[in-house]
Amino acid sequence: MGRRSERDEGERRTDKVTVMLTPSERAELDERAASAGVKLSDYVRAAALGYRINVRNPLTEKAFSELGAGGMTKPGTKLI
Repeated sequence: MGRRSERDEGERRTDKVTVMLTPSERAELDERAASAGVKLSDYVRAAALGYRINVRNPLTEKAFSELGAGGMTKPGTKLI
């Protein structure tokens, strides 16, 4: 998240946009940002700019972590 285009490299983020939300809308955005593992500001910026937002799945992360611990990190590794 927070990726910048080439023209934005070196620029600081100094401009603000204020958005009014209902409490339920804010709660939904907070939940989505947490699910993606990013700060709310990064989530809203990415969504507004049309970037793809990858939601983290703790079960998938745990499975890959366990596979990695067993030496299954190289592509093409065969399961026996």
